[in-house]
Amino acid sequence: DPLGHSDLRELYDSLVPGGFRGRCTAPLLVDLRSKKIVSNESGDIVRMIGTAEFGDEGKDRTELRPPELGREIDETNDWVYRLLNDGVYRCGFSTTQGAYDLASADVREGLDRCESVL
Repeated sequence: DPLGHSDLRELYDSLVPGGFRGRCTAPLLVDLRSKKIVSNESGDIVRMIGTAEFGDEGKDRTELRPPELGREIDETNDWVYRLLNDGVYRCGFSTTQGAYDLASADVREGLDRCESVL
């Protein structure tokens, strides 16, 4: 951490006046000059970094999100989040067998979709 914090909660607390309330998640993009949170959503961060200007103008740049793949990337991010990220979260916090079964079915569907893509 370039701001010198020992953990993510400490970093979030330092960036929000009065302390951060909520879940501290990674990744986290921080504007070091203003010391403000820019985003903690990976898809947004990749889009921002992909359009940012770094280094010398004349050098070749890597396109992190090619425009011709933008729609496919967004669609993939949507189902990965819904079926896998959120599904695993819902499994872990299920309070009934029925809720767990629904969430784990989503996770299995997400894993099957990943397998078909890979």
